[in-house]
Amino acid sequence: MFSSNKSYPGLLRACLLIDGLRLSTLESFYEKNYLTQLMTDLVIDQSKFNIVPLKSSLIENITLPIRELIHDLFVKEWKTSMDYSSYFSICAPLHCEYSYIQRTNTLNIISILFWRLWWIGRYISILCPNCDKNV
Repeated sequence: MFSSNKSYPGLLRACLLIDGLRLSTLESFYEKNYLTQLMTDLVIDQSKFNIVPLKSSLIENITLPIRELIHDLFVKEWKTSMDYSSYFSICAPLHCEYSYIQRTNTLNIISILFWRLWWIGRYISILCPNCDKNV
């Protein structure tokens, strides 16, 4: 990959390119001379790319490994807080409705069926008191 065996501050080599990159730091990318030499060693035509050094104000610690910079990009902890009172005070809805859809299970269906059959039997015995004696 490199045409020379020069070393660059912060750049490390490993068996795999990605491993070396993750262990490296961004020190060489802040210096114009190192960046130009790196592009020459990587055999990259500098006329095709407008490559400029990084601004020193981007990162506080330029010696931090790239692996740490990538790790810091991810969410470390989710903090959720629900404050419905502030929602209602800001949005001020005129009407609030709550609904809950309940799916019936087998036991619920059987109990409703027996309950209805019992009430049908009660109605029949009230409307026709002699009907249940004949059956």
